[in-house]
Amino acid sequence: MVDLRLLPGGIDDDRSRALAAAIERLDDIDRTRLLVYHVDTVDASALPHLVEQFHLTDYIDDVTSEPLMRRLLKRAIALHRHKGTRWAVETALEAAGVTAEITEWWQTDPPATPNTFQVIAFIRPEGGTAYALDATLIARLERMVRASKRHSQGVELALGMETETTRIRVGLTTLSGETVTVHPHAVTELSAHGAVPKIGVAHYGVETTTLYPK
Repeated sequence: MVDLRLLPGGIDDDRSRALAAAIERLDDIDRTRLLVYHVDTVDASALPHLVEQFHLTDYIDDVTSEPLMRRLLKRAIALHRHKGTRWAVETALEAAGVTAEITEWWQTDPPATPNTFQVIAFIRPEGGTAYALDATLIARLERMVRASKRHSQGVELALGMETETTRIRVGLTTLSGETVTVHPHAVTELSAHGAVPKIGVAHYGVETTTLYPK
């Protein structure tokens, strides 16, 4: 509290008394509103201005949710620093609640068109609320991918759904065998070792041994 009796006579006027009253009110001001770069707590009305300041307008649209804007803002510097990389695409989609499975052209068999890649976006419902798999969502994801990738790259986008209670299980079965022929020796002990493929859930092996001379 400012003691007005301590004001020197040369400045003891209306202006000084008004300034002293304003200083007394500083403790009543919510100064947390000045922390505009504290993305988790800043007022929602400031988010569109921060999005523009951090050049994230390519990542959002008119219906982008508040939580998504906050997540993108927290990743803004890293997204710009690594723009044009696979990491940037994955990080942008992760902020939107999407797990991205990316396959680049040289990773396919046979290789796809050079300088292209495919993105399978597995949607995770946010906060228990299911996404609508519609043109709006597809356009949003396409925009985020294009904002993150190299401009010269071509991209193919596909959608999948990921939930906590439902999983698609794929079973594989493989049949393999070995044929061993030994001649002209007669042996008393013979063993053969074959590699068991690790891509299946069932395996049936056959071995045929022929000894010469019969």
